[in-house]
Amino acid sequence: MRKAKQSINEGINKPLREGIELEAQLFGDVCVTEDVKEGATAFFEKRTPQFQRK
Repeated sequence: MRKAKQSINEGINKPLREGIELEAQLFGDVCVTEDVKEGATAFFEKRTPQFQRK
């Protein structure tokens, strides 16, 4: 959620292309976290994820 808010707050005053690039960069930062891997694994294993905020 923090990165989504950062994307909005920083991107709102940028030209569209720069805003999209910022969003892509921040989304990439989130996609490599351990919690994302845990969420996907839990989904495929049909269990509740155990997020650790990492």
